[in-house]
Amino acid sequence: MCCISSGGDIRRTLCVAAFQSIESGGSIGRRKYRYELFPSRLKAATNNNDDSNDWVSRLEEQFKKSENINNNNNNKQTKDEEEGEEEKENIVPRRRSFQTPVTTYAGVLDLLNDIDNAQSNDLTVVLFFSFYCKTCHRANIPFKQLAYSSSPDINFIRFETSVLTPKQFRSLGIDRVPYIQIYRNKICVASFTVTTARTSSGGSSTSRNAQMMLRPRLVENISACRDRSIADWYAFRDMHDKEIERNKAARKKLRADVINENDSSYSDYSVDENEDDESERQYRSVRTLTSEADLLQVIRGNKNDEGNKNNTATNDDDILVVMYHNHFEQSCLRAQHKYRIVANEQLKKQQRSSSSLRSSSSWCMARIETSVLSDNTLQLLGVRLYPHIQVYLGRTCVASFSIPQSYLFAKKLRESLEIISSRTTQEWDEFYDQNNGEIKSQQSALDVITEDHQLSNEY
Repeated sequence: MCCISSGGDIRRTLCVAAFQSIESGGSIGRRKYRYELFPSRLKAATNNNDDSNDWVSRLEEQFKKSENINNNNNNKQTKDEEEGEEEKENIVPRRRSFQTPVTTYAGVLDLLNDIDNAQSNDLTVVLFFSFYCKTCHRANIPFKQLAYSSSPDINFIRFETSVLTPKQFRSLGIDRVPYIQIYRNKICVASFTVTTARTSSGGSSTSRNAQMMLRPRLVENISACRDRSIADWYAFRDMHDKEIERNKAARKKLRADVINENDSSYSDYSVDENEDDESERQYRSVRTLTSEADLLQVIRGNKNDEGNKNNTATNDDDILVVMYHNHFEQSCLRAQHKYRIVANEQLKKQQRSSSSLRSSSSWCMARIETSVLSDNTLQLLGVRLYPHIQVYLGRTCVASFSIPQSYLFAKKLRESLEIISSRTTQEWDEFYDQNNGEIKSQQSALDVITEDHQLSNEY
């Protein structure tokens, strides 16, 4: 159309022919899109020579618009196809929840209940480990591999031993970690270590050998248990009757100790000076919390039963000290020993005050491994460095601080506890007025943690 000269019959004839083609539903230049024009305007254009140039210009504009629209639609379609392909490539398939056949327990009662409630003739394999033991972490690999390949009548359990005192630890027949025991029909039928008898040049067993010895020893003992007949089991029971009964008595006493410890208050907890040594008394003076539920229970207590202390700071004068530690921090390992020493000192002071009939606050000192708590809980509590100490008076947090330097841990902890225990009523009133904002913020954080914990239990 652009090559047609202005004026003349040829121009008008082509223009009229083009409009007639459009009116009849045809297309111009094999364009994809059709344009409908009013017949009255088309008829007027054929009779008016002055309007010919205008109609030609309008036709050129229509051609340009049709070409632009066609190109834009093609580009849009290509772009949509490319985006669709990218979306398909970026789609991540939904992963199923990962379930491991190994059950991990940190509470003594959970372990004992699982052993006693196992199905008849089923085997329960228990791996005793510690968070701080590097050999234990390496032993977890073959232990889980065997759990995946074993039959359903074999239960694999891991138990973290930090909740046990040294005496309770030895009473089960365990002298080191990692250690494995196999139970069948509520009795221990195998007990062995996964470390090898061969030693390195330094005289200690290497971690590599300990990891490699778990698989053959465990497979050998499981095969022996499954191949025994009823007569063989009777003979085995008669041969190892003393060891079996000793283990049963140890588990029975361990269950009673845990129940009594949970049912008695810290101030009423008595220690037999003749039965336990100093190390045992230090371990017993600190309560080990194994879950977020235990932490909330020991801080807030049971609101439905205000009169039951249950090792919690339920009264306004009760003092609760909680130590947050992490097994990746070496300073926490050293600080735990000093924490037990300070706790034992506070326990002796409490017992002397009770014997002299002087009124004194009830003390409870507990510790918890932060790996059992969620990141949100630690953030709300303000726990960032380890070891971290929080002191509660009643249900109110009155101190929260970290002592990363292990050589200053005992000194700073004693000084802080001495200041808290020696404050008068007037000094406490001034303290609450000065730190009212921080105290309310901490209470709000505990409310959020409690609500989240309740919701997680519901789901």
